[in-house]
Amino acid sequence: MSDIPPIRWAQVVPDVAPMSAEDLMTLPEDRWRYELVAGHLVRLPPTDLRFDIIASDLLRALGRFVASTGMGGVTLPDTGFVVSPPSTEDTVFVPALAFVRAERMPDAYTAQTARATTYVRLVPDLVVEIATAGQQRQGITDKALLWLAAGARLVWVVWPGRRQVDTWHLEGGSQQTTTLSADGTLDGSDVVPGFTYRVAHLFL
Repeated sequence: MSDIPPIRWAQVVPDVAPMSAEDLMTLPEDRWRYELVAGHLVRLPPTDLRFDIIASDLLRALGRFVASTGMGGVTLPDTGFVVSPPSTEDTVFVPALAFVRAERMPDAYTAQTARATTYVRLVPDLVVEIATAGQQRQGITDKALLWLAAGARLVWVVWPGRRQVDTWHLEGGSQQTTTLSADGTLDGSDVVPGFTYRVAHLFL
């Protein structure tokens, strides 16, 4: 099993044997959230009311937009994405929500069925992470960069306590980052063209 890289957005669960994506998705439900990093089980803080409200608001807004355009599908917060290369230990991230363009979905997927799966071996085009209690900016920055390195084109990190959103975007092969305050506007850029959402609406 490969050595585990530094993890600052989650806690490694000790004394657990290497796991696959299939193993991860059969864990019994409890108050924690779980992901895999190179086969290692890691535990994230549980969600809270603000997390759930923000995720629901964005899911409705983004879901309506992509459904009206046929652009793709938006996943629920319990969908895992296997972002590791084939023939390596599984790394599975479970974002608050994500968008996958229609032309990149596996044959069995449609805009309607994308929400029903538990995990999929692809990297979404847009990823939304929502910080919860105890998570620090540097830790989730590490994760945003891993998403981009894996192939995501746009990452939004929502900070409810700060009323801010960090946006990460691949542009011309380089990583561009911007921090939006409550008076800013999220923009789908060339990933979800035409979609905008006022940051202030996340924090009502």
